[in-house]
Amino acid sequence: MKLATVETIVASDAGKNEKDAGDLVILPVIEKQQLFQQVQKFISYFPKQMPKLTHLLTFQSWYFIRNAILVCLLPIVALIYFYHFWGCFSLLIVPLVISLGYCKSRHMAFVIIPGGRYLFQSGRFWTNELYLIQQNKIQSVSYRQTIWMARKHLVHLSISIRHANSNHEVQIRYLPEKEARRIYNCYLNKSNT
Repeated sequence: MKLATVETIVASDAGKNEKDAGDLVILPVIEKQQLFQQVQKFISYFPKQMPKLTHLLTFQSWYFIRNAILVCLLPIVALIYFYHFWGCFSLLIVPLVISLGYCKSRHMAFVIIPGGRYLFQSGRFWTNELYLIQQNKIQSVSYRQTIWMARKHLVHLSISIRHANSNHEVQIRYLPEKEARRIYNCYLNKSNT
């Protein structure tokens, strides 16, 4: 049985105490199959069923796997160098890191929902997080790209929303540039009207 928790991100008045502006847990534990139907009872603009998400292409999983391996590479090399035989056991975390990178890549997705709403999905460890964001609640949308990403026409898209007295950022990594521009242009067109 797959379970989920539904939580809202609360934007408080500027200057209020940070401790007074906690996020609101709507449903602490719910079966994933019932999620959309149940949340729609509390939040009227929430879709009644899961919309069809646009996922990253399968080959883009390599970028997440590569990044995860690079992060763990330095500690592994140090352990092998200093502890020789016993340090070699640190290589056992490589399959774990590969699965973590793969899961993170498969969880990255988005959809633009009619009526000025976005649904973004991102991964953290072996779980995924869904963000339903109304367009008028977005503070900014930006994307960045390295020289190497420009050759592949990929970008990192960041959506900033107000969270208490600070900022909460939702990021979709290695998104095709065409899709990122589409989201960015939708945001700009709504902001200019």
